[in-house]
Amino acid sequence: MFVKRGKPQILHDLEAELQRSSLAFLYFGSYALKVMYTDKLAGFQPPDIDFLVQGREESLLSLAHSLTQKKWDVRVWGERYSEEWSVDKLTGKWYLRIQKEDTLCDLSFEYPYLDFSESFRNHQEIAEHKMCSLEDIWYLKQLKDKDAARDFAEKYDLEIPPKSAFRVEQREAKLST
Repeated sequence: MFVKRGKPQILHDLEAELQRSSLAFLYFGSYALKVMYTDKLAGFQPPDIDFLVQGREESLLSLAHSLTQKKWDVRVWGERYSEEWSVDKLTGKWYLRIQKEDTLCDLSFEYPYLDFSESFRNHQEIAEHKMCSLEDIWYLKQLKDKDAARDFAEKYDLEIPPKSAFRVEQREAKLST
């Protein structure tokens, strides 16, 4: 699915739908790292494409409806989108999982460990992609699985920004008290 130069058309189409639904977004996760480190990650295929999305639940429902009309499979925790869904259906669910052909995306709309506005202020644009900062990408990757993040970095000779590791340590210290 990954295209070395530029962005696949399916992502252009998805971004247009996000914008039509008034949802701000940033790429993060392994796909974002692949875009940032194309040469070092040449042999790596991200399993999915992660987005941080900010907007009201009504906008997310509008997006889900629109994507379904355009033949995307839209799900929340395995349950396929239905027009009967209300805002309550999304509360506490964290993300929408969407798929079309071989493109699988997670649209994370609840993220208690990150301030979207700050991430958006600090974002960077690389190869037509609006990305979370490298620090935020690694912070989220470590929160998900610190050992796997470290192993990934070692395998591909990538450096985890010290500030992101420090943020994880701060969060873990708060949780242990």
